Amino acid sequence: MRAGKAILVATAIACAAGLLRAQQGPPPQFRADVEYVEVDARVLDQQGQPIHGLTQRDFAVFENGVRQTLTNFSVVDIPVPTAATGPVGPAPVKPDIGTNTQGGGERRRTYLILFDGPSVSVRWTAEVRSFLRGFVERSVGADDLVGIATTGCDSAYENFTNSKPRLIATINRMVGQLEYSCFGGPNDPTDRSGSTLIRATDARQRQRQRQLIEIIHAMSSASPGSKAIIYVSQDVPFDVVSNTEGLTLIGDTEGVAAQARRGNVPIYPVDPRGLSSGFESSAEVPLVGLTDQDPAIAALNEVRRGQENLRILADDSGGVPIVGVNRIDAGLDRVVMMSSFYYVLGYYSTNHRRDGKYRKLNITVDRPGARVFNRRGYTAAITGGSKGPSLAGPPKSSIELREALNAVLPASSLSMQTTAAAFRGMNNRASVAVVVEMLGSELTWQNGALTAPVEMAAVAMDKRGGIKQGEDGRVQLSRGATADRVKQFGLRWLARLNDLKPGRYQIRAASANGPSKQGSVWYDIEIPDFSKDPLTMSDVMLASAVAMLRPTLRPDKLLVDALPGPPTTLREFPEGGSVALYAEVYDNQLDRPHDVETTVVVTNERGETAFRKVDVHTSREIGDSHGVIPVSVGVPLVNIKPGHYTLTVDARQTTNRAISTGRALPFQVVRPGGS
Repeated sequence: MRAGKAILVATAIACAAGLLRAQQGPPPQFRADVEYVEVDARVLDQQGQPIHGLTQRDFAVFENGVRQTLTNFSVVDIPVPTAATGPVGPAPVKPDIGTNTQGGGERRRTYLILFDGPSVSVRWTAEVRSFLRGFVERSVGADDLVGIATTGCDSAYENFTNSKPRLIATINRMVGQLEYSCFGGPNDPTDRSGSTLIRATDARQRQRQRQLIEIIHAMSSASPGSKAIIYVSQDVPFDVVSNTEGLTLIGDTEGVAAQARRGNVPIYPVDPRGLSSGFESSAEVPLVGLTDQDPAIAALNEVRRGQENLRILADDSGGVPIVGVNRIDAGLDRVVMMSSFYYVLGYYSTNHRRDGKYRKLNITVDRPGARVFNRRGYTAAITGGSKGPSLAGPPKSSIELREALNAVLPASSLSMQTTAAAFRGMNNRASVAVVVEMLGSELTWQNGALTAPVEMAAVAMDKRGGIKQGEDGRVQLSRGATADRVKQFGLRWLARLNDLKPGRYQIRAASANGPSKQGSVWYDIEIPDFSKDPLTMSDVMLASAVAMLRPTLRPDKLLVDALPGPPTTLREFPEGGSVALYAEVYDNQLDRPHDVETTVVVTNERGETAFRKVDVHTSREIGDSHGVIPVSVGVPLVNIKPGHYTLTVDARQTTNRAISTGRALPFQVVRPGGS
């Protein structure tokens, strides 16, 4: 399978409570053939502060000048995070699970920082890093989630997370690329041998257009709760005008612009140049008497045009521009304020035509001096619609599976979890074991049988969005004992992605169950060069008796004898049970006889040891196994109290203990039947 350039944004968020089940309310029911419209309204007073205490009667919503009857009204009120004191602490142990579920989404803010690197000059790189680091350190609360995406080639992307060290590390990878081409060759900014600076091509501009619009659309349906896009750019990659048709994107993006208008996520454009924008070159040039054709005036007009485009983009989406200001930090504080308190208004449109036309929205509030920020309109659905683009995916797979696999952000109508472990393969390549699990209660059932097959796919994507390896599966369940177990305990699918070179990959797992059920989850994995250092180690796989209740579509032949049960994504285990782990240590100094000591340790949050097991592997044993040292250990949880723990697997030479390697992952022990 092959795929084009993709924005590698991913989602890494907290596991839902419970061991094998999740209780969720039924999805909202909408009246058939009637357009339901939901719009967020942020109401500020003359001092720029939110107005509290408004009721449904205080609002009037007009669509194309016709007043609509509100049928839904709610208030989102999330406490603003307090300013952090002191430096950011050390990075916690990184979870080894990816998920597309967001527990408590209604009470958290979700930000997407979209860095439009090809529009930002390299000279502003330090400024961008500085104000974004400040935003993360100061304004991201404990329950908030932040994802980072880039339209450039600087690998500045991060799964949605609340880990500030991880976010800051990603921000520090951002690089302005306005003067560079990043498609390789002598003009690639990472290629120090080249010195020529060139502008991005028209093809790159069209790609940025599509990336921006697609990610706006995807963010609007990514999850419930407060959402905002912080768009760092010196200009949008298209011309915009504001008229009775709302925001117009000039060029070949007009088709996808309609999708963006249907979103309900405010965009906050941030121009890193501040008040000095455009005047640096004119400071020493007399502007009197110059025409629009003179370079100084042309440059100044270009800056003004770009900033006006950013303002229009903000106004049309219901956000505010942070443009032409020197206090960018204050502007980002305003983003937090507007993301923390607003009103949600819903109505069924009196215009029943599914004509795909733009409909202008206007909201008024019965309060003197009140100013309302909301998206200025939306594009109605269209009957039939045009045929979608060709999407990469398994041969003969459904369009729903391909859509989930190629989505800009993970799909979440099917809850999924995944983990992956890289093991040494042949010829300095790796074999990655992928575990995908989903809830059976969310599949579509009728009379005890699945109404549609469950399709699954797992692919490994490189940093440029190309699919290097992929595998897919399909299952159809009729009424019976297996179907009952899947419905009660969920479904597990195991995949193997072989022949992968060392490097950073994103594992994308996707599933589809008929036309209305899609799920996808992304997981970042770093495959090391297993032959480079004297000792290296694979990732760790876990199994548990409680996880064996969940049916597995097929076993992993390479792990079936290494673990007492199939590997699982479960990281919450009941007190009194047990956990089994498997990892491999690779000894690359077989010409030097020595023993290797492996240690498995479980520590609590205070660093106290709850379990420890040490094994010594002799030089002869290591040689007989061609340098592969299996670590297969069972960890009893009988005397381990409920709480959060870290599992560490360590290996080192006994003659030179400085030669070592290790892995660590977090897990939780819970009381049976609860968390």
